[in-house]
Amino acid sequence: MDKWTVSYRAIALALGIALVGAGFGLWSARETAVIKRGLAEGFAINGMFQERQPGRSTLAFLDEEGRWQHVDEHGDVMNGTFKRSADPNGFVLLDEAGGECGSVHLAFTSKDGLHGTLYLQADDEIVRFDKTDRVPAFMEQ
Repeated sequence: MDKWTVSYRAIALALGIALVGAGFGLWSARETAVIKRGLAEGFAINGMFQERQPGRSTLAFLDEEGRWQHVDEHGDVMNGTFKRSADPNGFVLLDEAGGECGSVHLAFTSKDGLHGTLYLQADDEIVRFDKTDRVPAFMEQ
C-alpha cells in the first residue's frame, strides 16, 4: 500500500466520522426543540398509558373530545372528561357526574407520540404510567 492510499482512507474515515457527528447533532437539536416546545405549549395527551407497577391498570385519553378512561387490573372501568389546568401539561380529571376526581401531569411525550410518561394523582397517591400507544382505545360498557 502506498502512502496516497493510506491518506485517502484516512480522509474518507474522517469525513465519515464528521457526517455521523453532524447527523447526531441535527437529530439532537430537533429532539431538544420538540421537548422545549412541549414543555412550553403542552405535549399531546392522546393515547394509551399503562401503569408501571405490577397492577397494570391503563389510562386512555382522547384530547379532541376531552375524554378519559381508567381500567384497573380487575377490569373495572371509570370514565370521565378532563380539562386543562394552568400548567400546559396538567389536566384535571372529572368523573361522569362532573366532580373532580384527580389530576394527571404529562411529563413528556416523544416527537412520534409513541413514548412518554404521565403521573396520575388521586386519593393522595401518585402513580406513574408509561405511554404504550398514540391511539386511545376505550372499552364500551
